[in-house]
Amino acid sequence: MKFSLIYANEANFNVNSNLFFRSGTPHIPAQRHETMAMLYRESHPYSKMTLTEDEQKILDLGTYEDQIYRRARLRFPNAKPFFDTHNHRLGLGHFYFKNGEFIVNIFGKIASGRGVLGLINNNTIDQSLDVLKSTGLVTFNNNVFKNRAEVLSVHITNDLTDSNVNTAVKSFSSVLPMRTDKYNVLKYGNNGYEILARGRQTKQTPNYEFCIYNKGAEIKERHHEKYRKHIGESGIELAGNTIRMELRLKNFPAIRKFLAPDREKGTLTLAELLACKQTPIIEMLKLLDITSEKLKEARGKYITMVENEEYPTQAEFERMHGLIRLLELNDYSLDKVRSYIEVEINHKTHSTYFKEKRDILQRYITCYMPQTVATLTAILEAMSY
Repeated sequence: MKFSLIYANEANFNVNSNLFFRSGTPHIPAQRHETMAMLYRESHPYSKMTLTEDEQKILDLGTYEDQIYRRARLRFPNAKPFFDTHNHRLGLGHFYFKNGEFIVNIFGKIASGRGVLGLINNNTIDQSLDVLKSTGLVTFNNNVFKNRAEVLSVHITNDLTDSNVNTAVKSFSSVLPMRTDKYNVLKYGNNGYEILARGRQTKQTPNYEFCIYNKGAEIKERHHEKYRKHIGESGIELAGNTIRMELRLKNFPAIRKFLAPDREKGTLTLAELLACKQTPIIEMLKLLDITSEKLKEARGKYITMVENEEYPTQAEFERMHGLIRLLELNDYSLDKVRSYIEVEINHKTHSTYFKEKRDILQRYITCYMPQTVATLTAILEAMSY
């Protein structure tokens, strides 16, 4: 987010200027050597954000009274926190001053707690902003900040609870390879998939990514140790049953595409984002042809076996006919349809089996992805945005 400091008085925005130092590259976080002890020296008397006497005189004279942007730049020079005064809080990223604006990056973890994974929404935004202010580096009025701060990029997250997260994630992967004409589908670590739009990218092109992954598997990574301790055993258990769908909107065109389709330029304020009634993740799934209508059509046209009562045996599965259609759509690559097979038979199938049964598999006839369709239908029915 960025908060234009022409609204500093309106928001009662104050900064502890002694804990920041001036920088030509404030957007780059302070390094270990950039501490108060190293930079606050006699040889650098004005390395701090505190204004010099000459600067203060210009400000007091009101020379820039009618030039509010230049005044904001003078009053709040480019600066970032010293390395040793940046009181790290979970979910709070780098923040700094640049060209009369205050830039801050916060993540959903900032609202986490025991048994709570953490998401930023209307109910937790004030808590999140209070965590920012708890560093002692800046203070402001939350309501004015929300109404004036502009969103530069945002991750829209929808968490769904499922007792078999891996099966649910694989259900998506069995459908996604069919869309590779418009999207690149990549592995997201060892626990999910990342979908990137293909084609030439410009500043006017919406820049976005869509991820579907096992949240429990993600937080097992080493750099999440602090987060695991923070959410506790109950939080880790919750994460293990959580499918996370995350739409990452990286520029203004992407924000407008999914959150403000009627807006021709600019971006949203934080308050507008929190009040948004759009359904961005559902819209993203539509772009991937994963909709309730498509799934109902698949049920009506292809499914003849009873769903969710009993998984077919390997031999029964080998007589199903949907597989040959999937093979045709995927250039007869058995690796591409492997996730689908594992969802349908509910256990891992080794690649050696594919080599041995390749010719036979291409002749099997029966219904079309019953367990995959059932799983995806249940997920869509549970989604609200």
